[in-house]
This record gives sequence, C-alpha cells and structure tokens, in this order.
Amino acid sequence: MTPIDSWLHRQAERERRLITLEDALLGNRARPYALYRLRYFSVRCVSSAALHGVRLTFLQYIFSHQAFLTTLLLNAVAGLVTSFWWGGLEVLRARVRHLAHDTQHHRIPAEIGQWLSIAAVLAAISLLVPTGWIVWEHVYHHRPFDVLQLYILAIGFRVAADFVTLMFHSGVYAVRRVYRPMPAMVAVELSSMLAVLALWPWLGRWSFPIALLLGTAVSAGLVVHYCTRLYRLLGWLPLRLGKPERSQFARWSTVAEFLAGGLSYALMKLDAFLMLAMFHSRVPAPNGVSLFVLFVSISPAIQAGFDWAQLLYFDLKKLNTRCLRAFRQRYERSAFHLAWVVGIVLWLFACVLGTVITRHNLGALYWLIGPFFVARSFLALAQIQAFSARRYRALLTSGAVLLAFMFALQVGMPSEGYKVLGLALVCLLVAALVRRTAHAGADEVFERRVLPVTDWLERLKEVREPVRLRSLRFRTEARLPLGPLNGSGPWADEDRWRVKRMAQRVAKKIRGCGAVTVLYPGQVAWYETARARRRINRHALLRCGGGLIDSITSTRLEGDGASALRAGLTMHVLGGPFGNLRRPGSHPVSVQEVKSAFGEMVPHGVVYSPDDPIPEMLETLSSWDRRRIFFEGVQFAMHLHGTPRPGRFDVTSFCSGGELKLIFIIDRKSDRRQRTRWRARIRAMNVASALEGGHQPSAVSDQQENMNQKILPG
Repeated sequence: MTPIDSWLHRQAERERRLITLEDALLGNRARPYALYRLRYFSVRCVSSAALHGVRLTFLQYIFSHQAFLTTLLLNAVAGLVTSFWWGGLEVLRARVRHLAHDTQHHRIPAEIGQWLSIAAVLAAISLLVPTGWIVWEHVYHHRPFDVLQLYILAIGFRVAADFVTLMFHSGVYAVRRVYRPMPAMVAVELSSMLAVLALWPWLGRWSFPIALLLGTAVSAGLVVHYCTRLYRLLGWLPLRLGKPERSQFARWSTVAEFLAGGLSYALMKLDAFLMLAMFHSRVPAPNGVSLFVLFVSISPAIQAGFDWAQLLYFDLKKLNTRCLRAFRQRYERSAFHLAWVVGIVLWLFACVLGTVITRHNLGALYWLIGPFFVARSFLALAQIQAFSARRYRALLTSGAVLLAFMFALQVGMPSEGYKVLGLALVCLLVAALVRRTAHAGADEVFERRVLPVTDWLERLKEVREPVRLRSLRFRTEARLPLGPLNGSGPWADEDRWRVKRMAQRVAKKIRGCGAVTVLYPGQVAWYETARARRRINRHALLRCGGGLIDSITSTRLEGDGASALRAGLTMHVLGGPFGNLRRPGSHPVSVQEVKSAFGEMVPHGVVYSPDDPIPEMLETLSSWDRRRIFFEGVQFAMHLHGTPRPGRFDVTSFCSGGELKLIFIIDRKSDRRQRTRWRARIRAMNVASALEGGHQPSAVSDQQENMNQKILPG
C-alpha cells in the first residue's frame, strides 16, 4: 500500500466513524450523536478530577492555610476574567461569520489581526500586574521572593496565554470546529503533574508553580498548532498585528455588545461564583465538611455541569436562523432529554469525587447535591441557548438574580442542607426564566446586508407602507464550452462574486429603508420604502456595474409589500426563480396541501418534516448523503434554487412564515421532466405562501410599463 493509499484509507475510516448534526436531525441518531460529542468530554472530566485532587493536596502541603485560600480565590478570579474575555469575543466571531457569509474572506485576516493586537496588550497587562506587585513587595517591604509569589506569577502567565489563545481559537471557531486528538486534550495537565514529580527531588515545593508555567506553555502551543492548521486550510494566514479601527471599536454598539457578551458568559460560569459566595462558610457541618470545602472539592463536576452545554454552542449557532427554527426546536428537545442524563451522571460523579478528596462521609449531602446538579444542567442548557442567540439582556438579568439569591442564601440560611436545596431551586427557576425570556425574542440575530430570497420575501410581505420594487440584471452572455477544467467553474464563481458585490453596494445605500436579495443567475432585486431620502441613482448603478448591466427595471410605489411583489411578478421585474411566475394565488398554502401535491406528482418521492417521524429511507442512507440532503434542502429553502454541485438526490423545500417546513427528496434516476415540473410547482407554492394575507395587486399603468425600459440591448 502506497502512502497516499494509506492516507485515503485512514480518511475513509474517520469518515465512517464520524456522526454529524445532520445524522441526528435526518437519520434518527440523536443518541449516538450525543455520545459522539461527549466521548472526549467525559474522559477529560475524569482526568481533570483526578489531577484536581492531586493539585489540592500539593497546594495544602506547600502553602499555609491563608495562602491556600488566597490561591483558590485568585484562581476563581482568573477564571472569571478568561470567561469574560471568551464571552466578549462573540463580537469577533459574529464579525467573522458575517464576512464569511458575504464572501469577503480576504478581509477576515485583517479583522482577526486587530483583535490579536488587543489580546497582546491585555496579555502584557496580565504579566505586568503580578510582576509589578512582586517588585513592589521586594523593594518597599523587603519581602524575599517565595513560592506564593511565583505561583501568582504563574496564574498571571496563564491568564495572559488565555487572552491570546482564546482569541486565536475564536477567529476560526466562528466557522469551523477545532478538532484535537484525545492525547492532546489530556496530555497538558498530565504532563504538568509529571513535571512536578520529576522536579520535586531537586526543587521541592518550587516545582509546582514551575510545572504550572510549563503546562500553560504546552497548552497554548497545542491550541495554536491545531488552530493554525485550520487557518492554513481556510487561507487566512499570515496574520499580522493591526491597529484597531477607530470607526469600528469606538462605536458604542460594539463596546456595549462586547461588555454584554463578556458579563453574560462570566455570570454563566457558576463554579467560580459558588466558590466566592461560600468563601466565608468555613464552619464545619455536623459531618465535618463545610459547603466551601465541598464546592472546592467537587469543582470539576460543577464546572462540567456547564461545559457539557458548551459543546452545543456550535450546533446552536449553525441552526440559529429563522429558516431552521423547526430544526433548532427538534435539536433543543433532544438536548433537554440529554440534560437529565448529564445532571444525574455528574451528581454520582460529584459524590465519588467529594468523598475521595474530603476523606469524609458526606451523609445527607449525598442526596442534597442531587437536585443541584440536575438543576445546574438545565440552567447551563438554557444559558447556552440564550448566549448562542445573543440574548444578553435575559442572561444578565437572570445572572444578577442568581447571584443575589446565592449571597442571600449564604447570609439568611443557617442550615447547610437548606442552602444546597435553595441553590438548586433558584437554579431551576432561573433556567425557566432564561428560557421564557429567550424564546420571546426575535429570530434574526445578526442583520445581514444581503438577505436570502425567502427572508427577503418575508420582510417584503411585512411592509405596510408605500414601497417600490427594483432590480438590475447583468449580461449573461453564452460561455464557451470549455469544460470543468478549462474555466467554466471560475466563470461561474466570478459571476456570483460580481452579483454579490453589487448587492452589497445597493444594501449599503438603502440601509434602513429597504432590503436586498440576489436572484441567480445575474440579478439583484431590492425594495425601497417611501421613507427613503432618495432613490439610488441609475447612472451610479451603471457606473458601478462596469458596463456589464443589461437592464434596470422598477415598479411604481405600491400600497404595501405584497402588492409590490405582485406588481413585480406581473411586470417581469423579478427573474431567477420567479421567471415563470406571473400571478400566483393569494390563498393560504397549507403544509398538507403541499404534501398532497408532491404525492400526486412524484409518488416515489420522500417527504421529511422536522415535526414528524423520520422516514425509513433517510435512516438507511450514508452520513454523506444526509449531509448533502440537508445542505441542498436549506439552499433551496433560502434561495429557491439548487446548489451548483448537486448530489445523488434532487432536493427541494417548502417554507411557510420564513421557516423550513418540508424537504422533498427525489432520486435523480427518475424522470427529469417530472422533477422539472415539481421544481416549478414548489417555487410557485413558496411564493404563494410568502404572499399569504396580502392585498390584491394594483393596476399597472402603461406609463409605468414604459418606465421599465431596457438600458442596453440584450
């Protein structure tokens, strides 16, 4: 076997073992997908718990009681700082996703470079603060350099490394997951403990902070290594430090979103707040274990109670569009069932961990911490759902309520058992509050400049003021039959880039007074309300088009959005997927009606609905086929046309209210004319669904028809 054959064989094995989100949504594999996502996480939790026990033993042996409490407090504060930074980096991740969606990948390295400069400054401050404190103590208080000072310096070095690595990781994590093998995830803390054991005979207690410094350096190196591979794959290297643009970073909206995201995520990290809230609860309970000692002992389990939900962040962001709301609800129902399992498992894990580390029988606390871990699991799920949707107000409000109740329980509840039960009840109530307030918000989280076709139709239908529909078409000359290797692909990519770029320019002109979409091939459509200060100049559009614009057409001012859309269809203002539509009916189109039409036209086809059981045919397909079906279904639902590189099946979709309700799957081996007729039918049904509740079309005058003149001969 040649090296390339060996590599292909390994890739095929990895592909076979891979379980994707599409498998969970389309293949009835929610449980295998959950186990697949949690497999590395569970091993990391066990290893972190074991090393946590060793670390506490070393800290208690090395430092005095007061110094030991100081190290715990500093670690908690450091955790809050890094959590705040990761939450604030949601601004960067949203910006990268926005640029990637607008096909402006060339601007992403510069964007990341600006944040890298900010991270470098914060890292320098994190190193200078403990260093300055150590110098102050040595010069003015004549305090010799000791182990505690070196340990504090190591904590500052860890925070500095987190500033840089979290930023570097977030830049690529916005669009792709960063996969690391199991040895790389476990080896960091394990190597740190091995370094302590190796250096102990020569350095004694000094070996512990030195090992922490080495472990931090190794961890940062691994993160940079695996992220760099993805940066290189995406073509985002090299990165250069850049000066933050004042126009972007000085805006109050950017600063407010950074602070809101950072505070929201910091409040979500309950383990650090628990340690701070119970810091003064050091009076031993009847069984000899105080709540402070208990929470310090089981802190890996408490942290895991939130970190498991963090694994869902990428999937939730992927499904966080109006079109995929039904899929997101299906995914959240599966996650809700998983929260029960995770809460119970972490409860048992905490019982074992607390018994081993404290070396005491916890007695009634074994049962009292059970409701807390289950409630903590539900709270983490609700928080990460709200954070992925950027519902910062709900998170800040619930976090403030939770923090206030934690301190109130600490002051007002004399019994340790009542404190734990009260904490569980508060977590459960706050989780319900977060879910209620998060679901009450809007679906569109990030305002796109260029909308998908179905979103644009929904936005146009909601307009209740005079509005005008306009469009421009690029010249679509016949391409030479060059074949796939001689330029047909680059021609198509260049045409798409040209149309998308023009759409972005139009969107910038009408911001706040309309919306823009792209109708492939070669058309940009938008609407302008009567509130627009002035229409986009025709000559400016021709100048921006570089002589490639074929025509610019427009309707007159109509009473509302639905009337403008009907006028646009009648007057041939819209092309692309609307090319064969003239006067679609205005009666409501039900899901059952669409299913019946598909069954009559394509009896051998398969219908998938996010709210119904999964068809048996989808369960028998490969993971690759399910991914293609999902991708092509979403593509049709958003743009009403297929993908440039179709797969084994002909996939179409039906949207109602801007949500994907049905996916239709037809084998491409079937009659082509039948598939073509169905595509025309489902497009008409999608447009008719978008026009539900609209008014009848207004009359079109001959004068307006004359206004829709050809600018250049076709």
